[in-house]
Order: sequence, then structure tokens, then C-alpha cells
Amino acid sequence: MIAAWTTTPLSFSNSYYQILRSKDWEYKRWGPSFQYMDKNDTKGLYMMLPTDLALIRDAEYRVYVDLYADDNDLWMNDFGKAFTKLLELGVHRV
Repeated sequence: MIAAWTTTPLSFSNSYYQILRSKDWEYKRWGPSFQYMDKNDTKGLYMMLPTDLALIRDAEYRVYVDLYADDNDLWMNDFGKAFTKLLELGVHRV
């Protein structure tokens, strides 16, 4: 299996947030790029990028990670509102 942010990439849920805050992330360098892997995961199921880890390291963003990890309905509702707003704004071509 290729490392991913979740083991259910085709399901819409808050599992990303649950995984992000529940694992012990360790820096791994892969050639010119790098990412984080779960220290305790011998199968290499999960990975995160530096931008993902920023969400749990920054106190202001961490609040949202915790809220969304604990409440799937809240996550879906907030995502739905934000996505609807993006769709309503439309796409402007340059």
C-alpha cells in the first residue's frame, strides 16, 4: 500500500483530522523532498506533509483540528458551507 493521509480516500469523513492528531509523526527525507511518517507504523500506511503538521503545531489551527476530529457532523457542515461559497463565486478565467 502507498502511504496516504487516510486509509479511506474515497469516503468523505473527518478521518484525516483524527489521524493527523493521533499519530507520532517523524520526519523522513525522500530524495529532494520530505514528509512525515508515523513512527509506530511499520507498514507505512500514513504520511503527512509539512503543511499538514503545521495544522497541529500552530495553536490557532490546532483548535480546528481538534474540533473536526471530534465532530464529523461539524466538519461536514463547515466544509459544505465553504465549498458552496467557492462554487457560488464561480471560476474567473484570465
